[in-house]
Amino acid sequence: MKRTYLAIATALLLTMSVGCNSNVQFGGNVTFSDDGTPVAKGTVVFEKEGYMARGSLDEKGDYQLGADELNGGLQKGDYKVYITGAVQATQLEPEKDADGNALQTVVVPENKPKGAQIIGDRMLVPTIDAKYCDVKTTPLKATVDGKQKRFDFQVERNVP
Repeated sequence: MKRTYLAIATALLLTMSVGCNSNVQFGGNVTFSDDGTPVAKGTVVFEKEGYMARGSLDEKGDYQLGADELNGGLQKGDYKVYITGAVQATQLEPEKDADGNALQTVVVPENKPKGAQIIGDRMLVPTIDAKYCDVKTTPLKATVDGKQKRFDFQVERNVP
């Protein structure tokens, strides 16, 4: 008798857990607004009230959310969307001593582009405008309802 109740309870719990998974899986594309070219590097982040999901951009500007075990999709609701990590790397020239020998430091350009960061011997420059890179300043929004399976976005380029 106990086994029967245990089997029924287990089946009920399994049914309930399958039915409770209302996370939504979808994808989309990110392009530059000036010419429609893809944003080929970066991460698209959907965030609301402490909940976040993200997907990496590929060379075509495409991303997926909920396509693997680590990212089970998004809960339904209204999200702010921001995009991070879209950069273009520039190799910097090493500083030289009086004899013309390369030193350990690099020459940082006087007209360093807006938002650029120096890491080692490379200068990383954001390719998209900074307002799209922070949840507080992004104008991008999405309502995830389970019906729409694609969210495409256009962003402005970073103007150095």
